[in-house]
Amino acid sequence: RSTSCEVLPGGAAMNATRVATWCAAGKLRSGFLGCVGTDSNAEVLKTALREAGVLPLLKVTEGIPTGMCAVLVEEKSRDRTLSMVRGASAALDPEHLQSHAVRDFAEQASLIYVTSFVLTSEPRLSTARQLVVAATNSKAKFALNLSSAAVLPKVFKVVVEELLPRASFVFGNRGELRCFAGLIGWKSASASATVQQEDFVADSDIVLQLTKLIAHGGFVVITGGKEATLVGSKTEGEVASVEVPVIDPSTILDTNGAGDAFVGGFIAGLSKGHTLASAVALGHRCAAMILSRHGCDLRQLSPPSVDAAEST
Repeated sequence: RSTSCEVLPGGAAMNATRVATWCAAGKLRSGFLGCVGTDSNAEVLKTALREAGVLPLLKVTEGIPTGMCAVLVEEKSRDRTLSMVRGASAALDPEHLQSHAVRDFAEQASLIYVTSFVLTSEPRLSTARQLVVAATNSKAKFALNLSSAAVLPKVFKVVVEELLPRASFVFGNRGELRCFAGLIGWKSASASATVQQEDFVADSDIVLQLTKLIAHGGFVVITGGKEATLVGSKTEGEVASVEVPVIDPSTILDTNGAGDAFVGGFIAGLSKGHTLASAVALGHRCAAMILSRHGCDLRQLSPPSVDAAEST
């Protein structure tokens, strides 16, 4: 066993929720819905949620260990690869939605955020379906993250037919965007052939196409590492490009969690009523901070100013 191995809280939706709440500095009330075991790793997650100000709405199951994800970071590029064991997270079921704490919180929610990871197996899929339908039938908006490209082929049908029409916000990165385009078989504007993995139309064109599938007034937000972030508006029928501030490569320790941190910062900006451009800028700032850490570790970090991002 490596002595340099660190045990850190994680999970895509949990990372984004923690960052959003931390970034909003007490001005955003949030909860995280999931399932854990009764082991020490469950306590790591509960502690991280509470320290960020997030209410843990967790189902606890006996006899199944808390899910884990091994992250290997490449020394030169600082990019990462993941190997996951779902563990107790796979046991999240619709019955948990009926608990008083979950039901009361969900009824008051203004935004429900779901990643594609939870759509890969039952009973989590049914849980997500029920939560999204109930939320969007009331006052809440629904945000969906396409992540990841490896997952999309498994969940493509439910994403396209059930979730995208209800989504006010769709997040992803350029790799996931291109994967989605290939799966749906969109054609190039300049050629009759179906778009292939090696011959995509411009990413902005794919974003514009994707906006046609989402809820009225919705937005598609696609990151690209150091490439510009793309924001497509269904109402305007346009795609804006927001440049990413330059980061000194020597400060990057780990790319793990940076995309989640972007989503968290973006949501924090929206919660303050900021423009889309300033919400994107705040997302960029949060992602840059996490790039200098191992994983989505918020300890000893001060959140960036939400108000400062408004003027960026």
